[in-house]
Amino acid sequence: MRVATTGALPQRQQCGDARRDDRILLDTGQDCPRCEDRQAHRRAQRHAVAAAVDAAMPGASEAERRAAADRQLHQNVTAQAWIREHRWAQVREQQAAAAQARAEAAAAQLAFEVPAAPTAPVVLPRRTRRLSSPLRNRGPPTATSIRRWSSRT
Repeated sequence: MRVATTGALPQRQQCGDARRDDRILLDTGQDCPRCEDRQAHRRAQRHAVAAAVDAAMPGASEAERRAAADRQLHQNVTAQAWIREHRWAQVREQQAAAAQARAEAAAAQLAFEVPAAPTAPVVLPRRTRRLSSPLRNRGPPTATSIRRWSSRT
């Protein structure tokens, strides 16, 4: 019963690689290096926070130190998320400003692009019907076709 319920629950995305499932690359069967890096970074972050809490609270019980470490870790992760969001907001603002500058430059360029002199429309002569000649026949000219052709001209 446990397998049925845990298999249907959504899993937290560790990295953006579409080739992996459960931290294993599907094409090679090896561990995903991005997921390993992220897991090592989180583990190091937890150990650093735990060491700082242990140094700050030497006489506290294990439960107090664990609660303090959890609070500190939550504060650190929340601060990092806010910093990351602030950076993305700056990037979005820069992109919007660049897009607006491009639009203004394009509008200014279109305002200055006026034709030097109006051009007159070009009128082509009508095609006239070509007179048939005895050479248009695929065979050699005959006396009858030569007489007909010479009578037209």
